[in-house]
This record gives sequence, structure tokens and C-alpha cells, in this order.
Amino acid sequence: MKCISLFVAAIVMFGAAGALAQGATLYVRYEHQGSVAYGILEGETIQELSGAPFDAGRRTGTTRQLSAVRLLAPTAPEKVIAVGFNYRSHLGDTPEAEYPGIFSKFPTSLIPHEGVITYYDDATNLHYEGEMVLIIGKTARNVSEADAPEHIFAVAPGNDVSERVWQQ
Repeated sequence: MKCISLFVAAIVMFGAAGALAQGATLYVRYEHQGSVAYGILEGETIQELSGAPFDAGRRTGTTRQLSAVRLLAPTAPEKVIAVGFNYRSHLGDTPEAEYPGIFSKFPTSLIPHEGVITYYDDATNLHYEGEMVLIIGKTARNVSEADAPEHIFAVAPGNDVSERVWQQ
């Protein structure tokens, strides 16, 4: 088994529609002295929250320096749902589907900033893809396309790593 390091920002930007706009709230999930917490990143300072921001966590008044914490994956999900064939270059001769292919991944497929990607010795054709990660902030079922943005809590960058030979 081999390992490579992953350098991905573990910062979550609030509000999908305007997440990249100036003034977006930057949420982080971090570990400090054995305790896991959520916070709001302001420059190099984290304002600790009383709980997950999508569960109405509020500022506690405690601050931490970014350099004093270990950033974690943005959330500890119950499930991870992925969309397949979302890169035109991966379709090859396959016609574009009317609806995207949806599949699940294990919650352990998420690793933190500077986390280690472990792979097997016979994984000789690893590919990585930049992905947009949507964090759903409330329970939803049969949501219309028009109402879907109301259920998106945040947007985060992601890096999907696949062994192409194993996918054939």
C-alpha cells in the first residue's frame, strides 16, 4: 500500500448562490487538543461555534488561531452522493445521458486538508478530478429543480481520485 498527500482547502463557503462573492462566510471544521468543533474563519482566526452551522451553531466567544488547529473534512456526513460522467471528456463515445448517473460513496471517502490518500501497489492509473462539493443543510425529498438551492447549505472544493483501470 502507498500513500500520497492531499492538499485541499477544508474551508466551506456559505450560500451556494453567492458563495464565491465577497463577504461569503467561511466555515471550517477542525480539531484542537483532541476536541472537534466548527468555526467561522476570519483571516487567520477561527471564531468557534457551539455546534454545526447547519444545526444553528452560534459563536461561543472562543477564538483559535488557524495555525493552532488541524483542519478536518467540512462535515462528518451520514452519506455521500456523487454524480458520474460529469466531465464531457470522460464520456468518450458514450452519448450524454438525459439524467446524470448518481451513485453513493462511503462517508470515509472524505479526508481532511493535507490528509493522506492511501492506494494499493497495483493502482497504476490514478486520476484526480476537481469537484464541486455541495453540502445539503436540511432534509429534502422530491425537491423541484427550482427549490433545490434552498436546501444547499454550502459549497466546498473537492478532489476525487479514481483508479481508471479498475473502472473498466
